[in-house]
Formats: sequence, C-alpha cells, structure tokens
Amino acid sequence: MRSAALLALIALGFGCARLETRPDPAQPPSARERERVLSASAGFEMQGRFAIRRDGRGGTGHFRWAQSSDALDLVLWPPGASGAVRLQAQGRGACLEGRPEGTLCGPDAERLLAEVLEAPVPLRALSWWLRGLRAPGSRSLARWSEGGLPLEIRQKGWTIRYRAWFEAMSPPMPRLIEAERGGVRVRVSVARWSRT
Repeated sequence: MRSAALLALIALGFGCARLETRPDPAQPPSARERERVLSASAGFEMQGRFAIRRDGRGGTGHFRWAQSSDALDLVLWPPGASGAVRLQAQGRGACLEGRPEGTLCGPDAERLLAEVLEAPVPLRALSWWLRGLRAPGSRSLARWSEGGLPLEIRQKGWTIRYRAWFEAMSPPMPRLIEAERGGVRVRVSVARWSRT
C-alpha cells in the first residue's frame, strides 16, 4: 500500500515551468486572473493529509510539499509505513529517499518514480492541480463556479474536483481536493498553504 499511496498522491506533477494554457471561452474573467497570478509564481508550500483507495484497499497518510520554480521537496508519510518517503528534485536530478532498498537517484523525477512504482506518473501536472490550475501542455476540460474558482478539471485521464477552499487567501487556494482515475481515488485535505 505504501507504493500505491505514493503513486496516487504524486500522480494527481512536479514542474512549474511558466507555460501558457490555452484560453477557454467558458472560463470566467476572475478565473483567468487567478490563473495568471498563480502561474506567475511557482513557489509554494503546503501540508495536510491524504486518503487513497485503490483496488478495494485504502489508507490515510500525511504530506509536506515545498516547491520553487526549479526545486521540489516532497515528504510523505504513507499508509502502513513506518517512516517517511522523501522526493527531492532540482534542475535535472532527483532522489527518492526512505525506501527499504535505499536511496534512488536519477536525472528525471518523473522517470525515477515511474521506475520505482512500475507505472507512468504525470508528476509535472500535480503542482498545478494542487493549486487549482490546469496543467500547461495538454488538453483539459474545466468547470468553474460563479466566483471563478474551478469546480472540476479533467486532464491526463484524471478528474480532479475541488470541494472546499481557503477563501480568505488571495487568491483562494484549495482546501479539499478529490481526484480519481480508473480504480484509484485520492482525497487531499490541505491544512496549511503559503505562497513564496
């Protein structure tokens, strides 16, 4: 279950390259402005809990995610694990620590995780989805609230639903996120956000 939890939370992307998403005529102007503001700044930190359900099994864990424009430091305490798993990526290199087999390093965080988990991981999209943004570089469908916050994003085979927000933040940031793809369901409850 440890690998499944790591895969699901990560598979929901690292990489905040400042790429443009295609304009969506249905996107409210306030949503476009929120997207513009958040896309201009890649740095953020968040922590919270997650729950995963896959193939009839499930569990909960917690995480801490810190990211800048070119670096990621993700620490997960997955279900059933005795300790943390840490992914650090910067530039063209990444290391995954805390595995029973020892630390694994490679030139690409996404490929590194795919090799370890024996499954492709759309790691680059996750940092966008966690912030309530469509990931650049691939097609997406989205629905927005009247206030311009995303209700749902469909991208890369995933459906990401935003259930609650830190509305006092400017711009508002997601508080409760649910994602699913096939038989994998993930729920992320964010306890703390900060933009850097």
